[in-house]
Amino acid sequence: MPCFGRKRVEVMPVEEGADGPMAAAEKKIGTGRMETTPDSKKAGDAHSSSDRGLQSAPSGQDSEKGPHERVGVHSAPQRAALSKARQPDDLGDFLIEGTGDAGPTAVDIDQYLEGLFGPRIVKDLRSHGAHTEWASRVSGLEALQRIVKAKKAEGEVAATPTGDGANWRDEGERLALFRGLITVLARALSDKVVPVFLPAIALLTEVYSREFFALMPSSSLPKKAVALFASQLIFRSGSSNARAREESSQALLHLARCDAVGCDAVAPWVTRPISNTKQAHAVVSRLELLRTLLSEFDLGRDHSGLELEEVLKFALPLCEVASGAAREAAMALLLDLRALDVPRAERLINQLRPAVLTLIHTRLNPPEPKAADAASVTGRKALPPIGARAPSTPGGHDAHSGPSVKLGSRGPPATPKKGSQAQMKRSQAANDEQSASTRVLSFEVS
Repeated sequence: MPCFGRKRVEVMPVEEGADGPMAAAEKKIGTGRMETTPDSKKAGDAHSSSDRGLQSAPSGQDSEKGPHERVGVHSAPQRAALSKARQPDDLGDFLIEGTGDAGPTAVDIDQYLEGLFGPRIVKDLRSHGAHTEWASRVSGLEALQRIVKAKKAEGEVAATPTGDGANWRDEGERLALFRGLITVLARALSDKVVPVFLPAIALLTEVYSREFFALMPSSSLPKKAVALFASQLIFRSGSSNARAREESSQALLHLARCDAVGCDAVAPWVTRPISNTKQAHAVVSRLELLRTLLSEFDLGRDHSGLELEEVLKFALPLCEVASGAAREAAMALLLDLRALDVPRAERLINQLRPAVLTLIHTRLNPPEPKAADAASVTGRKALPPIGARAPSTPGGHDAHSGPSVKLGSRGPPATPKKGSQAQMKRSQAANDEQSASTRVLSFEVS
């Protein structure tokens, strides 16, 4: 069976008097182990077919210096159990579970992880089905947290730089453990159940720490691994669940502050366009995360990965979304960017979206309010203040009193109040009697 992810180096034929056929049958591989051919098996070689796969712990393969360099070696156990239909030459730096025919299967992943963490933890991590089974996945993630904390404590004692590569074996074991944890995190951070997602965030924070990386200071794998789970963190930073949203943003900030990663590895993910700008909480959360990164790391492609034009292209469209809170957060980010480099920022804003530059100038220099006359505003004469006494009219009449009632004039009938039927009859009789007397008086006068 072929061994995946390894380079075979043919050994030059040896002179007579050496091991003869055995030396010609053996092929040395990059790990320093010997892989045999069928001819060597017949010759009684001690290597069995089950041992031809990679062991889980490469030794110092990522070291940039030292006599123990082993570049190009993969730590995953690329054994014959990997799908026989797929025999890639190189599985990359990490073993990530694929979908369909792409990538390693669930069986491959579980066999790989069992060699690192044991069957019990792997069984808990693979628990799927009923909603009650998510507790098993939480238990598996918490067990991995305990392993990481124990390794961090060991690293504080064992990480003594000697300069001669004496701790290369410890570095290889730590790298193998890190690869296995990334295999787990790439799947756990995609879990839709928030109580499972939160322990995965906690495990990520434990792994990406100075103490855990103390034995592998020269490795580039921590930064490379970010691309395997950063999209999940960006997606959850816009979640409707407040806890998941906050923890995701804090995890991205933690990665940016980590010496083994840096802001330049996180910035391209943070400035990716937001797919659904109608969700105000997603827009505001991303803008606030970006403002925090700018305040801590400033602009500069070399050290922070945040370039002015790229950030403006991300933020300017958000100044015109429907949500008022999102527009305010976008405007606050633009004002921060403008303060860093006023001439260049205004020139770029004017090129990309001139209307927003007008809004910024209006926000910074609001127009002075004009003193307007009350009559010009309402079109009516100004009324005296409440409590002031109105001037009296000539003749001692009150200005608010109605017109004087002349003799014989009849005012509008008062609105009758509801009463009993007898009262209504008496009132009608009185009115008829008054009308009759009025007619008699008018006849006598004429």
